[in-house]
Amino acid sequence: MTPTPMLITETDRLILRRPQPGDLDAFTAYYASDRSATTAGPLDGPAAWKAFATELGHWQMRGFGMCSVIEKASGRLIGRCGLWYPGGWPEPELGWTLYDGAEGKGLATEAAIAMRAHAATAWNLPHLISIIALRNTRSEAVATRLGAALESDWTSPAGRQARIWRHPREAA
Repeated sequence: MTPTPMLITETDRLILRRPQPGDLDAFTAYYASDRSATTAGPLDGPAAWKAFATELGHWQMRGFGMCSVIEKASGRLIGRCGLWYPGGWPEPELGWTLYDGAEGKGLATEAAIAMRAHAATAWNLPHLISIIALRNTRSEAVATRLGAALESDWTSPAGRQARIWRHPREAA
């Protein structure tokens, strides 16, 4: 497998790159908060470290994964967006998470549009889903803005209830 470069893609306002060890502090702070309840949190420090290491390993095993999202104007790490396809998942998932203070600016939508296009062209993944936890209305709104359609209910291998949203096919 050819190593994936660090820089994945850019938008007018964002840089999406592979996660780096220095991103762990922001990741851990997010998972320490109640905001992470829709993304398998909250997690204590050791559990967040393990989850972060899993994301790094996902890149090694699949050749793609979740990206760190950097706001160009400030240089600040503001969240994650990318692909997630661990064992037990029905298909590759397009996911997004913004850290505290980054919401309400259209950044999740912007990042997801860029990642969806990159997935089709660079990784030949034109069919994507998003798995959204029940009552995660903010992510449902992003999925709707992206043109995704609610497809079905789903239970994760860990027993979490969610819904599968189907994205429109991207041109490769």
